[in-house]
Amino acid sequence: MSLNDCSSQRKLSTQGIKESYEIGMAFAAKEIPVGEIIVSEYCRSGKQQTLHLENGPKKIPV
Repeated sequence: MSLNDCSSQRKLSTQGIKESYEIGMAFAAKEIPVGEIIVSEYCRSGKQQTLHLENGPKKIPV
């Protein structure tokens, strides 16, 4: 496993993607502002959650 190679890392599960999307929807519905987002080095955590929160909820291919 390499932090610099996303293909060597475990991908976010279907459930994890669904939950990330739902959290983004809830933040948008409540108009909750998002400030700084701090995530781990793993591709599955940073990419998915950051995009859902920064850009509002939308489907993002993994």
